[in-house]
Amino acid sequence: MQTKKLIAAALMIAAAAASQAAGKKATKPLADLSDNTPVLMLADVSSLDKKVEVAYTCDSQQGKQSLNAMYGIKNGETAVVQLKAANGQLTPNLRRVMNDTNGKKQNSYYSDGLTWITDKASPDTLTSANGKILMQADAVDGGLPKGDQTILFQNCKVDKSATKKLNGK
Repeated sequence: MQTKKLIAAALMIAAAAASQAAGKKATKPLADLSDNTPVLMLADVSSLDKKVEVAYTCDSQQGKQSLNAMYGIKNGETAVVQLKAANGQLTPNLRRVMNDTNGKKQNSYYSDGLTWITDKASPDTLTSANGKILMQADAVDGGLPKGDQTILFQNCKVDKSATKKLNGK
């Protein structure tokens, strides 16, 4: 039964990633980018091995709010996350930034101008790692955030009881 749930969740994440990729505009090939153009190296999410869910309580402009995260794991690494706010709004799949310059201290995820940053965590420690911030860029240029960043959630603390329920424990 648990395996079926994991497979169903993995398929949902993979399908969402594929449909999201299908709707993208063509981007410049790397060969066409100038040498000083920053490039985000994002994790491969063509398939997932398992998922881990985490419930957070975060500060927002509307006060304390709950935020749930479903992390996708591939080859022993966290590869993707999708966040769900208390109002039911879902983020697109945010892929792990593999070349984060602060990667020794944090995990970063990115897509479509949204950036989610958490404390450093492995798949085994995700359920105890706090979230730092979810930001939305004013604009996206060549796939990269541009302009000011609006803070949507910050200081996200793991809700251990809700996290256990999400993971069926």
